[in-house]
Amino acid sequence: VSQITNSMTSLTKMSYERRQQKDVLTRYMKAKGISVQLRSDIGMWVSSKSRVTTTSRRIYQEADVASLRDLPFALITQLRAEVHLPALEVHCLFAYLSHKDPETIVRICNEAMTDGTLGAGEELFHFGAKCTRMYFVAGGTANYTIGLSGDQGGILV
Repeated sequence: VSQITNSMTSLTKMSYERRQQKDVLTRYMKAKGISVQLRSDIGMWVSSKSRVTTTSRRIYQEADVASLRDLPFALITQLRAEVHLPALEVHCLFAYLSHKDPETIVRICNEAMTDGTLGAGEELFHFGAKCTRMYFVAGGTANYTIGLSGDQGGILV
């Protein structure tokens, strides 16, 4: 019974905090004279994001697991290779490299790869942004829009 009570208290507190954040956002946008259309768009995006994070299955990342920080170099290197290699090998260059130079592909997995997640509607990049990395979509779907000068092209998850 105690665990149920604690869970209900925690849910109530989270709901209250979300309502407070929504109220602060609404007051901020009104005070700054933001158009009704933009306020509506932002409100819908914030609401959909909170629904996704509370109803979807949690996707864990290496940074979420504190005990991994203490792993010896050899073990963390092997772990990262097993985590990232399946996504890399989908690309023909990395598949070729994996077979011809396994040490290099393991170094790439260990030193150059990170994982991350985006919620529905979040922007991965946009037209005109400097390209600083390569992305692999490992799960879910993404919509890619080609932009022209002045357009809002980019990729949304």
